[in-house]
Amino acid sequence: MYSKTKRIVNLLVERELPATFFLDAYTTLKYPDAAGLVAEGGFELALHSDYHPGAVRIPESRKHARALKISDFRQDSKTQITRIQKAIQMIRKVIPSFKPKGFRAPCLQWNEPLYTSLRRLNFMYDSSQKENLFRAFLKNGVVVFPVNCGDYDSACYKTSTRYVVAVWKDNFRKAYQTGLSLGKSYFLLLAHPSVSGKSRYLCMLKAILNHISWADAKYVTCQQLAEEYARKGLEER
Repeated sequence: MYSKTKRIVNLLVERELPATFFLDAYTTLKYPDAAGLVAEGGFELALHSDYHPGAVRIPESRKHARALKISDFRQDSKTQITRIQKAIQMIRKVIPSFKPKGFRAPCLQWNEPLYTSLRRLNFMYDSSQKENLFRAFLKNGVVVFPVNCGDYDSACYKTSTRYVVAVWKDNFRKAYQTGLSLGKSYFLLLAHPSVSGKSRYLCMLKAILNHISWADAKYVTCQQLAEEYARKGLEER
């Protein structure tokens, strides 16, 4: 995890690109050195829950381990708030300054009560929904960024990397067209730990970054984008 994270961090630093890292508490505690890389790099740190399904494994023998069944975030607001607060406390054992403004439910498993929970905990934005939207919107006072790219990243090990890059380019084209018609849009390029930092993913990432360069896009963290949308929303009231 450390070496893969370092490759991604080095690329971002080399190109002077901001980024948002969504941390789940269990993985942060398991790989503190990797978490330290992104914290020291000055990137935005957001929350990805306490335990991610599939990440926590119980050894059954020396050769095999089974995934621990973790409840998803489609729970009542009280339970969600307790889990979020616990997750923040866990991560602060590694990163004492951790004060997340953004949240993403693991496996994009969210429900309506989530926005009540995030509002009560003073979160600024959420990115748990998956929709082909390239505009953010407000939900119970929380800025929502639907995931509009990135769910194909792991496909690079099942099919051609050209296919993944082609999907990214197509989604970026849609985001660009939305921006032309509505005045503003965003393109959220999402990377999963299972592939980020590996050679194929780095090649794909460089390819899409080079492609985006023709559009003169502005790179920002999710929090910076949320601040812009929240500010604009207040101005329009």
